[in-house]
Amino acid sequence: MGVETLVNQGKNKEIPELITIQKVQFETLEELVSFFSKENLKYYISGGTVLGSTYFKNFIPYDDDINIAMPRSDFNRFLELVKDSKFSSKYLNIAHYSLDKEFKYTSIRVQNKKLDVVDISNTSGGLTFPSIDIAAIDGSPNNRLRRWFYFKKLLFLRGELTLAYFDTINLLKKRTTIQKVEIKLIQFLGKFLTPSPVKVKQKIDKTLSKYSMEKSEYSGTYMGAYKEKEFIKTTCWGHPKSYEFNQKYYMGPENTEAYISELYGNFTYYEQDEQHNDRHYFLPTEGNS
Repeated sequence: MGVETLVNQGKNKEIPELITIQKVQFETLEELVSFFSKENLKYYISGGTVLGSTYFKNFIPYDDDINIAMPRSDFNRFLELVKDSKFSSKYLNIAHYSLDKEFKYTSIRVQNKKLDVVDISNTSGGLTFPSIDIAAIDGSPNNRLRRWFYFKKLLFLRGELTLAYFDTINLLKKRTTIQKVEIKLIQFLGKFLTPSPVKVKQKIDKTLSKYSMEKSEYSGTYMGAYKEKEFIKTTCWGHPKSYEFNQKYYMGPENTEAYISELYGNFTYYEQDEQHNDRHYFLPTEGNS
């Protein structure tokens, strides 16, 4: 599908509620990037944000999410700056399991308290805030066989983490038959085996931190949705280059075409009836309608 076709498809009627959420997400990005620049922290816009910037110079029209990735060393440094109270904000709240043991993920979540939203992945219900997740970019063994075993180890650890949160699995998400069977097994085992979530996250981070992206042929964000498929050739990340996004410029992967090809193959714009399902957040009245 060509860029011209994508842009034309992107000219759907704007949804005011979605625009409101996108505006707050953009404000979060602006404040974060300002701090990154001040502290000389390397970051990349990533995932769907690269797609949006490449094809629309903005959000993918139906998207309400912004993705950021940072090399592990910069990720850790940002976290330390937060712990040392070097990052302060009127509206932004930083969440990480090392700051709050109840936080479920290994990523850093930056929440904007300016707006209440409904998160469709939140199985416990209640209101939350739109957020940007920052994922760490890690390397992997350069030897192909060692890399295979490495990913199997990480898959096991990831399974342990899922087991620790067996009662919060989002059952509304579309899944394959095999995935549904796996979830049933996890829910059964979770009643008898309850590993410490924090200890599992620490083991995951310790394992991932063994290989830096700078010395690895393949690097990526393993704790993302696609696991080892998110490990792409490190040359795709390259040296951060400038991307236009909502009339401003942010740093992203150097080799755009290779990055998109490695992660997505060919980008396909969702049909109108699919777009609602790809949203992450809704305003309270919108989400309950």
